[in-house]
Amino acid sequence: MGEPTGAGGTGPQSRADYERAAAAGDASAMFDLGYLLEKSDPPDRAGATEWYERAAAAGNTKAYFRLGFVLDKSDDVRDQRTAIGWYEKAAELGDAVAMYNIGIIASERLDPPEFDTARTWFERSAKAEYPDAYFRLAYLLSDCIEPRDNVTAVHWYEKAAATGDASAMNNIALLLRFRIEPHDLDAARAWYERATAAGHTGAPYELGSIHEFDLNDYPAARRWYEKAAAAGNTKAYFRLGYLCAQKLEPRDPQAARGWYEKAAELGNVNALYNLGHLLRYTLDPPDIPAARRYFVRAADKDDTDALYELGLIDEMDPAGYPSARRWYEQAAEAGNTKAYFRLGYMFVNRIEPRDLAAAQYWYEKSAAAGVTNAAFNLGHLHRYTMQPPDLATARTWFERAAEGDDVDAFYELGRLADLAPADPATARGWYEKAAATGHTKAAFELGYLLSTVIEPHDYATARTWYEQAAGAGHSEAAFELAYMLAEKVEPRDVPAARTWYKKAAESGHKIAMFNLGQLHRFTLEPKDLAAARVWYERSAEAGYPRAAYELGLLAKADNDPMALIWFERAAAGGHATAMNDIGHLLWSRGAGRNAAAASAWFARSAAGGNDTARSNLVIVGATQEAPEPVVGTRTVAATALPRPVPAAELGLPAPETATGVAAVLDAALEDAPHRRNAFRLAGLRTDADGRGLRRRVTELEASERLGTPLARAGLLPPVPEPDPGEVKTALNQLREPLQRLVQELFWLWPTDGVDPGAPGANMESAERIWLDALRQDPIAAHNIAVVRHVQALESELGTRIETWLDALTAWDVAIGAAATWQRLRERAEKIGDNRLGTPALAELRHALPAALLRIHSDLIVRAALDGDQAGADLHVDVLTRFAEQIGNAPSVFDAATIEAARDAAVRKLAARTGAFTAEPARIADNEPTGAVAAADRLLDSAQLPLLVIDRLRPTPDAIVNGLHDDIARSAMSAAAAEFNETRSAAPTITILERVAVVASTPAVRDKLAGDWAILARFRVDELCVAARKTLDEDPKQAAQAARDLLAAAGEQLVRMRMVPAPDDELIVRAQDRIASTVTNCAVGYFNETGELETTRELLDRIRPMAQSTETKDYVREQDSTLGKITQRRAEAQRLVDTCWFCEQRPAAEAAKFEAGLHRDVVRRGNTRSWKTLNVDVPRCAECREEHRPGERLSTIGTLLGLVGFLAGFFGGLISLSDGHPPGAIVAAVIGVPMAIIGVAMAMSPSARATPERAYKYPRVLELMSDGWLKGARP
Repeated sequence: MGEPTGAGGTGPQSRADYERAAAAGDASAMFDLGYLLEKSDPPDRAGATEWYERAAAAGNTKAYFRLGFVLDKSDDVRDQRTAIGWYEKAAELGDAVAMYNIGIIASERLDPPEFDTARTWFERSAKAEYPDAYFRLAYLLSDCIEPRDNVTAVHWYEKAAATGDASAMNNIALLLRFRIEPHDLDAARAWYERATAAGHTGAPYELGSIHEFDLNDYPAARRWYEKAAAAGNTKAYFRLGYLCAQKLEPRDPQAARGWYEKAAELGNVNALYNLGHLLRYTLDPPDIPAARRYFVRAADKDDTDALYELGLIDEMDPAGYPSARRWYEQAAEAGNTKAYFRLGYMFVNRIEPRDLAAAQYWYEKSAAAGVTNAAFNLGHLHRYTMQPPDLATARTWFERAAEGDDVDAFYELGRLADLAPADPATARGWYEKAAATGHTKAAFELGYLLSTVIEPHDYATARTWYEQAAGAGHSEAAFELAYMLAEKVEPRDVPAARTWYKKAAESGHKIAMFNLGQLHRFTLEPKDLAAARVWYERSAEAGYPRAAYELGLLAKADNDPMALIWFERAAAGGHATAMNDIGHLLWSRGAGRNAAAASAWFARSAAGGNDTARSNLVIVGATQEAPEPVVGTRTVAATALPRPVPAAELGLPAPETATGVAAVLDAALEDAPHRRNAFRLAGLRTDADGRGLRRRVTELEASERLGTPLARAGLLPPVPEPDPGEVKTALNQLREPLQRLVQELFWLWPTDGVDPGAPGANMESAERIWLDALRQDPIAAHNIAVVRHVQALESELGTRIETWLDALTAWDVAIGAAATWQRLRERAEKIGDNRLGTPALAELRHALPAALLRIHSDLIVRAALDGDQAGADLHVDVLTRFAEQIGNAPSVFDAATIEAARDAAVRKLAARTGAFTAEPARIADNEPTGAVAAADRLLDSAQLPLLVIDRLRPTPDAIVNGLHDDIARSAMSAAAAEFNETRSAAPTITILERVAVVASTPAVRDKLAGDWAILARFRVDELCVAARKTLDEDPKQAAQAARDLLAAAGEQLVRMRMVPAPDDELIVRAQDRIASTVTNCAVGYFNETGELETTRELLDRIRPMAQSTETKDYVREQDSTLGKITQRRAEAQRLVDTCWFCEQRPAAEAAKFEAGLHRDVVRRGNTRSWKTLNVDVPRCAECREEHRPGERLSTIGTLLGLVGFLAGFFGGLISLSDGHPPGAIVAAVIGVPMAIIGVAMAMSPSARATPERAYKYPRVLELMSDGWLKGARP
């Protein structure tokens, strides 16, 4: 508001003087008195107005302006209008300030503003050259009046600027920069710079803005902002913080923090938010608590992004989920669309229990706001999370996300197209869209589609996509590519397959590791079993059962006790063949056979589908030869059945409160609903009324008095005949309305053409009629359901799965038909009890499917506990087959209900079987020496229930694992108690071998391994003691004892090593003891038998086992001794096998030379006796031929000498007789030289060479040194 200078009067200086002058009519005094009152402290505006008015009335024109000025201070619009009147009077006298003030009142004080009036007066004031009017008129033209007149505004701003008005300069720059077309940024900069020079604090800020947003000159922007900040422009604080944090290079987060803090202290909500963001995301390390404090302050100022960030911070910690939800909800209520998405995510992934409906609501809001991820997550929600999945809705949302180019949505649409009924072409299209953007999973699926699904297979293109996925680190793609190259393409590319298998293996792909082992073992050249073993071991350690199994086979081929360990690892992964092999190893031990454990492994293997194990169960006597299964014929086909009517359409919605009918239904099922059906026992039709009940009571009483059977008629009479007490109980049940309704449900109803209660009714005929009408008549379906259930429960037909499936299928038709429930409504009305209204029927309708399946749950439990595996398997198969059946057609049953029945069986069996664990614990406490037997009984009792539970729940959960482990712990604890009492390891290990079949979780397996490692040390001692005992009692059996020890102890050593931290010292001691014992047995056996080969084999086997220096020395000493003996025997054998004469050629049996020896010559008179021994001296055929001439010479000389000796001896004797016969003289003369010549021939070197060499043969010399003499005779 304008006010002229020097507005006061010039009269007397005191108020009293003014008043006296004014009273005397002095108009100037009146004016001065008004001015005095106006400027007093506090101002007296009423008094001033009064005197100004009197002065004006007295003709003082200056009072016009002052009156306007004083009245202008009032908030009363009437005073504003009066002020304008006085200003106008002053303006008419040419008062430019009054004109200006009228413009101010019209544009700023009146409501609504009168801009045209203001413009008129501002223009008059400006034309009167009042400087303030220039600026006001320009502002009015540029910012208030419509249409804007920015060009004229610039004119007036320039006149104001010419007076030094810095704000006018600033505003000229603003108009040139933003409003006047074309924008003149250079001129704007010039005016901003003039304004800055003139002291305008906002102009440096605007210059900073130009350099930041228009010129992208961030350093210059920073300089101008700093000038603005120095001049007190607080907006510059925030921009400086933003520049330092986001634009300047290098970033300066600390400077940014300082500027943001200055702005935040002034309440700048954006600064508060950005400070939180800086501390949360930019600073390293982040300061989350400080960031949270700033976000809270910003949220207090209604910053929705701050609310969102507070949700993100609290969501980092599960304890903060509730508060995160509140922050997001506040942000969402304030319209923050990002919060919609987070709320949807939290309701699915963070909040317990999940609230999928809330998640769907928030995701849909987010999707409606254009968030593509929300559309994708809605698709994911309907596809994977909601039960049952809604694939159609999922597809719709994925398509919405795909419209936003969501690559994951392309991929998911491809996967949906892959589902049955598969549409490979559509799937390929979506996968290609995703893969073209680099989507790794899509590239993999595309490769798989082309190489496996789409015909003909396009291996070349598949390879391209597999390589893209594998190159991005997709291990399954690398595996499939390797498999394709190794097994599918022609020609095979094994080197490339090996490369890709290795890449997959390095990413942890356990099957790729296994296949690498297979390549090294069977395909690559040269084959490398060592490398194969390495890859098998890596695969097995990664948890691939087949690799563990192959390692077991390799170990088994090498007689390595690790075979059992590898088989156990494979079995833990569900490998049925490994289970069979464990059983075989345990059964094949001979004296150490564990038949119970072997049978348990065979049973588990057989349950896993291994036919060899089934045969082995028969061999070991655990089961009898299974007869060929009886395959029945389905009489109720599972196809073309009527579509069930939903319960809601039947007028039977899900009950809100219990009526008691479900409890009655449960009780009936507990008590054989068909065999003990009240109508069946009482012999009544299901439509019997009260009179019929009373008549039957009378008939029962009469039959009791007469002692005659109660007359019966109709189908399926009870066998055996119920006693009168049972009939009375049945009749009493039928008087109770809920009981009667349930009993009717489980018995035969009259139909067209068949009265089930009529005398002479024929079951075969009735069944045929009902089967023919089943699809059209739900009552017929109901009766077939009852008949099949009775047959299944009471006849051999119950061993056929088809009978049970027929019953369930017929129930499916009956329960899903409106006619069934209409009949039950009519029957309820006839019974006439208000408890049998719609709520009771609704409860019965919703409870019935689960109740019927519970029959199978109960039969499974009963069979498993009774040891009836065939019965348990039958009903497990019924549930499995029925689940498959309803999966292909509409049904009143659903997968969840069948799963609940399986679950009920699991829970009941688990509870009953778990109770078995109490007995071993009791015996272990009271009679420890019987604890192993108790553990055996526990494992026997639990074996079939566990097998059945494992079939019902192929993927173990906490209940199944808990039961397995409870039984395992109980058996281990009992066995340990007996061991602690007896210190006998063998019985305890027998239990552990059985526990290995049961143990389920890693924790219990680790406990089992630990207990086994402890017991193994004691078992080694027991085995060594047994071997030494055999050595002492029968050294000839010591070698076999040593072999048995090595076989049994080897497994115990392995057990000692199979713990995380094996006790190396104990293992060394055990190995030394085994080594010493086997060595002793080998030596004892050799000493007893002299059998070298067996002894050598045992020492060779034991040599690596010796660990301590003492044991190694002992084994080495025995080995050395055996070596010497072996050497001597080898030399002796060499002598036997080599010609003694030439010492080169092999000896021939037919060419041997007999060296004769004699000893112990005894003379008795003229006779002598002696012992003769011929020693075979080895000779080759060639030497024999060489020796023949000398041998002939020796023979001829010997004969000649003998003849000559005899002739000379006897001729000489005869010649000495009387007559001296000439012949005798001749004989003597000839005989003597002949004898001499013969002796000479026999003793010649040629004749004696061979015998002399023979008598140097070591064996001959040895005998001669022992007293034998040359020659076969003296």
